[in-house]
Amino acid sequence: MNKTLTRTIASPLDLSDKASLKFDLRTTRTGSNIKVGIHDSGGTITEVTPNVASADNYQTVNWDLSAVSNADKDAIDQIIVTITNADSANTFYLDNIYAGSYESVTTLASTPTLSAPTTPTNDNTPSISGTGASASVTVRLYNNATLKATTTSDGSGNFTFDNASYGANILDDGDHTNLTARAVNGTGSESPDSNAVTIFVDTAGPATSYSTDPASPDGSNGYFNTSPDITLTVSDPAPSAGNGTTTYKWDDAGFSSPSTYTGPLNMFDTVGSGTHTLYWRTADTAGNQEAIQSQQFKLSTIVPMPENLTVDYSESSSQTVNQYRFGWDHPAGVTATAYYYKINTAPSQGNATAISTFTSCSISGTTYDVCTPFFAAALVNGSNIFYTVTQDDAGNVGWSQQANINFSINVIQSNVKVVTGVSMTDSSNRGLSDWVITTRWQAPNPQDSNFSSYVIERSENGSDWVNIGETSATAYADTGLDTAKSYYYRVKTKTTFGELSDPLTTINPLQPTGKYTSPPTIVSGPTVTKTTANTATITWSTDRASSSFVQYGATTDYGASNGQLDSVTAHTVTISGLAPGTTYNFKTQSLDEDRDYSNTIGYSANANFKTSDAPAISEVEVTDISLSSAIVSWKTNTVSTSTVNYGKTASYGSTISDSSGSSVTTHTVKLENLDHSSNYNFKITGTDTDGNVLSSDNYVFSTLTFPRVSNVKYIQVKEASSATYEFTWDSNVKTSSAITYREKDGGNSKESLSSAFLTSHKLSIANLKDSAEYNVTISGRDEHGNEATSEAVSIKTPFDTRAPSVSGVTVETSILGSGKDAKGQLVVSWLTDEPSTSQVEYGLGVSGDNYSSKTMEDTALTTSHVVIISDLAPSSSYHFRVISKDNASNKAESKDNSALTEQAGDSVIDIVINSLEKTLGWIFGIFRRGN
Repeated sequence: MNKTLTRTIASPLDLSDKASLKFDLRTTRTGSNIKVGIHDSGGTITEVTPNVASADNYQTVNWDLSAVSNADKDAIDQIIVTITNADSANTFYLDNIYAGSYESVTTLASTPTLSAPTTPTNDNTPSISGTGASASVTVRLYNNATLKATTTSDGSGNFTFDNASYGANILDDGDHTNLTARAVNGTGSESPDSNAVTIFVDTAGPATSYSTDPASPDGSNGYFNTSPDITLTVSDPAPSAGNGTTTYKWDDAGFSSPSTYTGPLNMFDTVGSGTHTLYWRTADTAGNQEAIQSQQFKLSTIVPMPENLTVDYSESSSQTVNQYRFGWDHPAGVTATAYYYKINTAPSQGNATAISTFTSCSISGTTYDVCTPFFAAALVNGSNIFYTVTQDDAGNVGWSQQANINFSINVIQSNVKVVTGVSMTDSSNRGLSDWVITTRWQAPNPQDSNFSSYVIERSENGSDWVNIGETSATAYADTGLDTAKSYYYRVKTKTTFGELSDPLTTINPLQPTGKYTSPPTIVSGPTVTKTTANTATITWSTDRASSSFVQYGATTDYGASNGQLDSVTAHTVTISGLAPGTTYNFKTQSLDEDRDYSNTIGYSANANFKTSDAPAISEVEVTDISLSSAIVSWKTNTVSTSTVNYGKTASYGSTISDSSGSSVTTHTVKLENLDHSSNYNFKITGTDTDGNVLSSDNYVFSTLTFPRVSNVKYIQVKEASSATYEFTWDSNVKTSSAITYREKDGGNSKESLSSAFLTSHKLSIANLKDSAEYNVTISGRDEHGNEATSEAVSIKTPFDTRAPSVSGVTVETSILGSGKDAKGQLVVSWLTDEPSTSQVEYGLGVSGDNYSSKTMEDTALTTSHVVIISDLAPSSSYHFRVISKDNASNKAESKDNSALTEQAGDSVIDIVINSLEKTLGWIFGIFRRGN
């Protein structure tokens, strides 16, 4: 496969007297894969095939033209380059062509040098400059050999590819690593590729998103209580030159002098609390810049604590009475809408008491903005602490900014009185799976003056106790218990100072099992899944485990019940002892073992079923009775197994089981190896799937009588035309009739048959050979195909002395030929009652005893005879008789018969002469007279 490039020289070159042609050659393949030729205007092409030793390197080729005549090189108008063996790519460069004294033949444009931006650009028609091209020539920009832009060098060989140079051939986004330039000379030849430069084009801008930690405001009304860390994340679609730089600014939509983002921004650290807007944008390394983005954030103000907190002891009676009042002033710089306080524990959301209505008061001569009423503030004897915090108008609470003050109470307390009569009750509701134990007790009498509450504790082992609650009542319901566990309880009295009495403990543990207050619900059924003649099975399902009982009876008064106490959800009860073919009413009942309701409820609606009829055997039949077998079939009204007992007496003696299995109601067995001509008794017994015994009546059938042949007789039929014998015999049953016979000396057997079923039989055999001995067997088949056969009978036929009997003599006449040549013909036919020969005697005249002629005897023995008598005189009377001889030469002659041959017709000549006589008779008369 070759590829050829031809370059035309506008002004042909004269290479006369040039002994050589030199050029520089570079190809991408080694070896002899390129031919260079010069074409003379006279039509001569001279070629050279240089051997390329090194790929992609220039080598000088010195082409010897001394042997080429001047006439073939004085007007060179084309340079032809042919790539041979072009089975793969081969790029070539041809430069610096000189002939003889180095006169330039063709000079390629100078190879330019490219320079390009070293940083990514967002311009897909980037400006690329170069030097070193020839002056004022076309320069082309290639991207991996694909033309992308075209420009023109200036007078110094400098050039620039700008936006207009590209046209529609823009550079795609991505890394372009092989951009080269080629200069083009006046003949259109391109220089070799320039140096390759790389440009990364990225026209897609970045996008920046934000996230916060916490992920969402943890305060009310969109406020963060916790100063959030704000993270800016940049994504730049591929191919990307790099994310570049992200800048941000707080509360400045003009985005003047933004800061460079280097990591998460803590709102409080960078801008403080309040409502602030963050502005940001990102510019990538290619110069793409997104629009300014913004997001508003709100951080709660740190709410200051109440100021000047104090305690009023004026009603505590030297700190021995638990009555205290607290006062404080509003904090500066915030509008307080509420305060929260707590005793002995730091306040937090959910555990503190709120004050939203502010009442001022005077304590020790000083007026305070907010005061509590006097109340029993001390929780323990001795030192206590009062804590309070502020809520501002934004709803922010300074839980961490607590004001607190110590106060004390000094009370000498006697022993705390103990409760009495502790008891437990299982208050669980099993239907709701609500497991509850209620503990009750009696209050001390009298009660402590500083009584506060009762403390209830619980234990699962009687030694490890946990506080489960407090109440001022004398009962406590402990909920959410585990029904698999047992629990102890104890009760303590608690004073306002937190002092506790000795406990009073329950003696025995209690397990919460509960009782049901209503019966279980039937979720499916009841359904009668099976009935027999004496039983019925009823199933139903309940929503929880319970007992299973069925009440039943012939009326809705029922009267009988059956079931079991086992607690199940899937209930099955089988009732037995029922009457066959009877309709029963029933209803089901399921009760809980642990119940708190009457056992007269929980019944289903009334339903009914009917038991099966009593098992029975019917439609007993005996079919296909043969000599030794019979088929017995019957039906049962229930599926059952069956056995047939049979024998020649009612004692039976033999049995056979129905092999069709226990799941059928139609049964068939075959009794075999029976005696023929015998009476048999049989009885059917069986057991159905419910265990009921079935038994039939006694039945009798008879096997077929074996057919027999008797009283065989035979006589010769004297008047028969051939040796014939007539046989008679009797059979004990109706059979067909058959005689099979053959000669003792051999030969094929022959049969005489009758299909009529008779007990008295008569058949003949005829056409026996004379004086021959035959073996004869009598047989017959009854209607069932059973065959009776006699012993063989031997007979011998007599000699034949009887002549054949001739009958049916007929004659047909005809004339053969015409005129004088006409001859008469007789066709004589007749019949004989036995095979015999054929011959006719005949003579002239109507009758007589004299027959002057006879035909040749046809010795073929037949009963149908035809003889043709020819060459007789036309219009003549003949008499004849036929002669036939049987195989024993017994001769038969017919009576004399007569026939008249037909008149001969005129010949053609006679007809013509007769015609002429009629028309020219006078001439014939003259002749006759002359004679």
